Amino acid sequence: MKALFLCLALFANFAYGDLNQLLQSFTSLQANFTETVQNGQGHGNMSQGTLMILKPNQFNWHILSPNEEWYISNGKQVWNVEPDLQQVTITPLGHNLSTTPLLLLGGEVQDINTLFAVTIIDANDYVLVPKDPNSMIKKIKLSFDASGKIQLLEITNTLGQVSTLKFSNVKLNAVINARQFQYVVPVGMDVLS
Repeated sequence: MKALFLCLALFANFAYGDLNQLLQSFTSLQANFTETVQNGQGHGNMSQGTLMILKPNQFNWHILSPNEEWYISNGKQVWNVEPDLQQVTITPLGHNLSTTPLLLLGGEVQDINTLFAVTIIDANDYVLVPKDPNSMIKKIKLSFDASGKIQLLEITNTLGQVSTLKFSNVKLNAVINARQFQYVVPVGMDVLS
């Protein structure tokens, strides 16, 4: 029995190391995405857009449909821009992986083994289960293609809601202008915090 636990522990460390290597293999990421959110009763909605990430923790998440919206972070704060409402909400960027899973792709990988139990489903699919019993996240699934590009990020919360992000046209390590991660509030737009 002791040998079985030792093998499982070694396998878990291998899974973490392999995932860690995949997540650290790029400094920038650009992609299109389709997000499907389903609640616990199976009802859901879909959105589409583009994503840019520049490590550490800078991102530009642009939802194009059904309603245009942006989440832009310079690594310190987040601008949530809602053009239809003519408002922007500015908040500090939380650096907790268990509450902000997008940070997995943005460079916050050193805490993965501390915060999550990592399991390999098959060669390029990983499941992360929070070690904190009070986490609002039940599990996170990450899938990569054979070349190491992210294909899917699926988050299941404790209420049964499942958010599935499918990525396409993924580009790793492309040069991205740092201005993509700043936002200047236009005159006339309401600012909330």
